[in-house]
Amino acid sequence: MERKLLFHGVIPANILPFKADLSIDESAYRRHLSWLANSRGVTAIVVNGHAAEVSSLSRQERIRGSGHRDG
Repeated sequence: MERKLLFHGVIPANILPFKADLSIDESAYRRHLSWLANSRGVTAIVVNGHAAEVSSLSRQERIRGSGHRDG
């Protein structure tokens, strides 16, 4: 049986912040995600899927961000 997805509320897309050396600014990213998640009306967050950030990441960064282990 197919289940339909029903979206509601605000679903903001965020971008991945980088430092001057092009490494991920993880502390800024965590603060921003926390701010979004605690904003009134937000029911979900689109994470790093819309602005091509993945093309700027190393293989290790992609693996870390996906929750998978390289092994």
